[in-house]
Amino acid sequence: MSGLVLPVVLPLVERPPTRWADHLVATAVMLAVLVAIYLLMWRGWRRRAARQADLPPLPPVPDPPPRIVEILDGVYLGTTSAGDWLDRIVARRLGERANARLGLSAAGVVVDRDGRDPFLVPLAALCAARLDRGIANTVVGAGAVVVLTWEHGGRLLDTGVRGPSPEANARWVAAVDAARAGRAGERTP
Repeated sequence: MSGLVLPVVLPLVERPPTRWADHLVATAVMLAVLVAIYLLMWRGWRRRAARQADLPPLPPVPDPPPRIVEILDGVYLGTTSAGDWLDRIVARRLGERANARLGLSAAGVVVDRDGRDPFLVPLAALCAARLDRGIANTVVGAGAVVVLTWEHGGRLLDTGVRGPSPEANARWVAAVDAARAGRAGERTP
């Protein structure tokens, strides 16, 4: 009986020792590579912000705030140069993703992002509103993103917000188009 147990136990005891030093070196190299990649990304983000430093301050929301005609809750995906959905604008914290609420008023579109100061896209600066698949390196699906094209500081910008549903997004774009055409009626939120 003991002859059967011995061949099973011996391979477990005679295992070669593990090479902890090799594993630690490989782990340290991998961590160093990840830190280097992160630092390069951070450097690129800072350089982009320096290139876009000429972007003037965002228009503040007037005091008292304007009456809201239509509201869209969603996720602010970012702002890019108009027509180039990969050229993210990082100046003025426009490249940072956040939960947001868009409010359409007779003055324009109020963009209220969590943790950031709200700003106003004046109706006169608003060039277009459309539905799109994505913006700022984010693709989510047909009609899932409301994109506002507006002019600020001599630049055309696209601002994207992922709304709750394609139907709600379409209604919001129609309300923006009506406001741009001067047909918006006001209501209290």
